[in-house]
Amino acid sequence: MKKINIDKKALLRSGEIAEAGGYELLNKLISRLIRGLYIFKTRKGEILSGSATFYIVMSFGPMILLIIILYAKIVGNVDVALEHVLSAIQTNIPDIAPWILKSITKIISAQLSGNGVLNWVNIVILGYGCLGFTASLNFGMNIISKTESSGGVFFDEFKSIVNGAFIGIFLITFLIFTSGLQIFEIYLKNYRLYNIIEFLVKYGIFQSIFSLSFFTFFYKWISPSKVRLIDAILGALSFLALFVLGKSFYWIYMHYMKKDFIISYGNFYTLIIALVWIYYLICSFYFGASVALAPLSLRHKKTIMIEPPAIPTQSI
Repeated sequence: MKKINIDKKALLRSGEIAEAGGYELLNKLISRLIRGLYIFKTRKGEILSGSATFYIVMSFGPMILLIIILYAKIVGNVDVALEHVLSAIQTNIPDIAPWILKSITKIISAQLSGNGVLNWVNIVILGYGCLGFTASLNFGMNIISKTESSGGVFFDEFKSIVNGAFIGIFLITFLIFTSGLQIFEIYLKNYRLYNIIEFLVKYGIFQSIFSLSFFTFFYKWISPSKVRLIDAILGALSFLALFVLGKSFYWIYMHYMKKDFIISYGNFYTLIIALVWIYYLICSFYFGASVALAPLSLRHKKTIMIEPPAIPTQSI
């Protein structure tokens, strides 16, 4: 057997280079996050998040009903669509009370039992009722990027409609792959492909990749400024990291704050928690946007700093 000669000096040198590169990368990442937090705070991200939370609450009914109707058109069963959507709500809103789910089920079921609720006219009407939320996102991104809206009212409305359509497609696709796997079991004749899809969903691989891709595209599309792809990816990663962090540290609330909420709000404490959770998610979304837009802010600041001062003119 041939002896493999290892250059120890070269190996140690490569280790030092890797360590220095890792330190530089970590330094840049922390600087980007701090810069994003600064942009979020100075451009009133909390107020923008409160506005978007208000519009979510106002359009919650039409939004859920619209998702159920569109999802039912795909799966062919309204009851299955209702069950999957309510299951997704229960999974993604921490500690929501059973009586709230029962109330939502009763209200939505009464709406779905009406004649003609599945026609496209009602779908358009419900979609228009959800435009307040997407319009608030457009306004918030304009504030975060310090860019005035252009194109007039009609362009803003059109962009809100397109953004709403993208959000709807994302939510319905997410529902199909997470709650409606039996659809693939019925229609896919290739069981190996079904097993692959089931594996990706079971271990959260599909959810992570799909969510990262969607929010990367969304940050790049919805921003009025030109955002590089790598910056949009960093913004999406920041948002998803905060989402996972919020769900992972939910035990802190359960241990320290639940009793106080119950004493203050009684049976309605879960509604308050739901509002706080939605507000947290919107704050995370705008923080991700701030991280994505941080390089543009730095370039704008440098341009202002290097601009030569005006030379005062003297009258003769």
